[in-house]
Amino acid sequence: MVLKLLERTQKWRNTTELQDHLFLTTAILHHPASVDTISRWIKNILTKADPTARAKDIRALSALLAQDAGADMNTLLALGNWSNHTVYQRFYQRGIKKILERNKTSSRILDQAKTYSNKAL
Repeated sequence: MVLKLLERTQKWRNTTELQDHLFLTTAILHHPASVDTISRWIKNILTKADPTARAKDIRALSALLAQDAGADMNTLLALGNWSNHTVYQRFYQRGIKKILERNKTSSRILDQAKTYSNKAL
């Protein structure tokens, strides 16, 4: 997916600075997206996908997707900033799949992200 994004935005990456950044703004000048901008994009997608969703749902969803993609536990703990495996397992791993499936949150978020990415590119 990252390669597809880079391929579709290659024409915008006309300087070394822009080539070094994964996310670019969609405005005509295509500057590197700031952390705040990316955060706002994620929050917008999350709330459009599920109006009852909260910011912490991104943390749990990201962990679930990374785990399903084969990320090892040390990576999950580091990226999620969890203090240890027990905390992660107790609060996020156990039952999160059932919660997300029940609310269909993950599929809504991913569908919304696909829609936005197709419009932006």
